[in-house]
Amino acid sequence: MTAIPASDNLTDRHRVDALVNMVRKQGSEPMQDRRSGPRFALQMPVKLGVCLAGSDEFSVIYDAWALDISSHGVGLILEDPSPPLLKLFIDFSSVMGEQFLLPARILYCRELLPHTYQAGAVFMWMAQ
Repeated sequence: MTAIPASDNLTDRHRVDALVNMVRKQGSEPMQDRRSGPRFALQMPVKLGVCLAGSDEFSVIYDAWALDISSHGVGLILEDPSPPLLKLFIDFSSVMGEQFLLPARILYCRELLPHTYQAGAVFMWMAQ
Protein backbone atom coordinates (compact mmCIF):
# COMPACT_ATOMS: atom_id res chain seq x y z
CA MET A 1 0.00 0.00 0.00
CA THR A 2 1.14 3.53 -0.66
CA ALA A 3 2.17 5.49 2.40
CA ILE A 4 0.26 8.63 3.32
CA PRO A 5 2.58 11.25 4.80
CA ALA A 6 2.06 11.86 8.50
CA SER A 7 2.56 15.56 7.85
CA ASP A 8 1.45 17.95 10.57
CA ASN A 9 -0.23 20.16 7.97
CA LEU A 10 -2.84 17.45 7.30
CA THR A 11 -5.69 17.45 9.81
CA ASP A 12 -6.68 14.16 11.42
CA ARG A 13 -9.90 14.28 9.37
CA HIS A 14 -7.93 14.57 6.11
CA ARG A 15 -5.59 11.78 7.18
CA VAL A 16 -8.54 9.43 7.84
CA ASP A 17 -10.13 10.37 4.52
CA ALA A 18 -6.82 9.56 2.80
CA LEU A 19 -6.60 6.22 4.65
CA VAL A 20 -10.19 5.25 3.76
CA ASN A 21 -9.63 6.24 0.11
CA MET A 22 -6.45 4.18 -0.02
CA VAL A 23 -8.30 1.11 1.36
CA ARG A 24 -11.11 1.67 -1.16
CA LYS A 25 -8.63 1.93 -4.05
CA GLN A 26 -7.05 -1.39 -2.98
CA GLY A 27 -10.30 -3.03 -4.06
CA SER A 28 -12.31 -3.23 -0.84
CA GLU A 29 -16.01 -3.12 -1.66
CA PRO A 30 -18.26 -0.96 0.53
CA MET A 31 -20.16 -2.98 3.12
CA GLN A 32 -23.93 -2.45 3.09
CA ASP A 33 -25.57 -1.72 6.41
CA ARG A 34 -27.68 0.90 8.16
CA ARG A 35 -24.85 3.39 8.67
CA SER A 36 -24.90 6.68 6.80
CA GLY A 37 -21.51 6.30 5.15
CA PRO A 38 -19.71 3.37 3.51
CA ARG A 39 -17.48 1.04 5.51
CA PHE A 40 -14.60 -0.85 3.96
CA ALA A 41 -13.10 -4.14 5.13
CA LEU A 42 -9.62 -3.58 6.54
CA GLN A 43 -8.59 -6.87 8.23
CA MET A 44 -5.26 -5.56 9.56
CA PRO A 45 -3.51 -5.50 12.94
CA VAL A 46 -3.44 -2.14 14.73
CA LYS A 47 -2.25 -0.91 18.10
CA LEU A 48 -4.30 1.11 20.59
CA GLY A 49 -2.52 3.32 23.05
CA VAL A 50 -1.85 6.71 24.57
CA CYS A 51 0.66 9.48 24.15
CA LEU A 52 1.93 10.40 27.58
CA ALA A 53 1.55 14.03 28.68
CA GLY A 54 4.51 16.17 27.71
CA SER A 55 5.82 13.46 25.38
CA ASP A 56 5.29 12.37 21.79
CA GLU A 57 6.06 8.77 22.79
CA PHE A 58 3.26 6.33 21.93
CA SER A 59 2.60 3.72 24.61
CA VAL A 60 0.66 0.62 23.50
CA ILE A 61 -2.28 -0.49 25.69
CA TYR A 62 -3.88 -3.06 23.37
CA ASP A 63 -2.98 -5.00 20.28
CA ALA A 64 -6.11 -5.22 18.15
CA TRP A 65 -7.46 -6.34 14.80
CA ALA A 66 -9.17 -3.71 12.65
CA LEU A 67 -12.16 -5.30 10.93
CA ASP A 68 -13.42 -2.34 8.95
CA ILE A 69 -13.06 1.41 8.61
CA SER A 70 -15.14 4.39 7.56
CA SER A 71 -14.61 8.11 7.69
CA HIS A 72 -16.37 8.02 11.09
CA GLY A 73 -14.62 5.18 12.89
CA VAL A 74 -13.25 1.67 12.98
CA GLY A 75 -14.52 -1.77 14.05
CA LEU A 76 -12.07 -3.70 16.23
CA ILE A 77 -11.47 -7.11 17.77
CA LEU A 78 -9.60 -7.09 21.13
CA GLU A 79 -8.30 -9.83 23.41
CA ASP A 80 -9.12 -7.84 26.56
CA PRO A 81 -12.12 -5.66 27.36
CA SER A 82 -11.84 -1.91 26.94
CA PRO A 83 -13.86 0.49 29.03
CA PRO A 84 -16.39 2.47 26.99
CA LEU A 85 -15.58 6.13 26.29
CA LEU A 86 -11.85 5.46 26.63
CA LYS A 87 -9.92 8.09 24.65
CA LEU A 88 -6.84 6.77 22.89
CA PHE A 89 -4.84 6.75 19.68
CA ILE A 90 -5.02 4.05 17.03
CA ASP A 91 -1.75 3.32 15.27
CA PHE A 92 -2.34 2.23 11.67
CA SER A 93 1.39 1.64 10.99
CA SER A 94 0.67 -1.91 9.76
CA VAL A 95 -1.47 -0.37 7.04
CA MET A 96 0.63 2.71 6.33
CA GLY A 97 4.17 1.40 6.70
CA GLU A 98 5.05 4.11 9.23
CA GLN A 99 3.58 5.38 12.49
CA PHE A 100 0.14 6.80 11.69
CA LEU A 101 -1.74 7.78 14.86
CA LEU A 102 -5.37 8.90 14.89
CA PRO A 103 -7.30 9.98 18.00
CA ALA A 104 -10.40 7.93 18.76
CA ARG A 105 -12.86 7.03 21.50
CA ILE A 106 -14.16 3.53 22.24
CA LEU A 107 -17.96 3.68 22.02
CA TYR A 108 -18.74 0.12 22.97
CA CYS A 109 -17.02 -3.15 23.79
CA ARG A 110 -18.86 -6.46 24.06
CA GLU A 111 -17.66 -9.96 24.74
CA LEU A 112 -17.98 -12.39 21.83
CA LEU A 113 -16.04 -15.30 23.35
CA PRO A 114 -13.61 -15.65 26.25
CA HIS A 115 -10.68 -13.33 25.44
CA THR A 116 -12.41 -12.04 22.31
CA TYR A 117 -14.18 -8.67 22.36
CA GLN A 118 -15.77 -6.63 19.61
CA ALA A 119 -15.34 -2.88 19.96
CA GLY A 120 -16.33 0.16 17.99
CA ALA A 121 -14.27 3.33 18.02
CA VAL A 122 -15.26 6.71 16.64
CA PHE A 123 -12.63 9.16 15.43
CA MET A 124 -12.44 12.10 17.83
CA TRP A 125 -13.83 14.85 15.58
CA MET A 126 -17.00 12.74 15.30
CA ALA A 127 -17.25 12.27 19.09
CA GLN A 128 -17.20 15.97 19.94
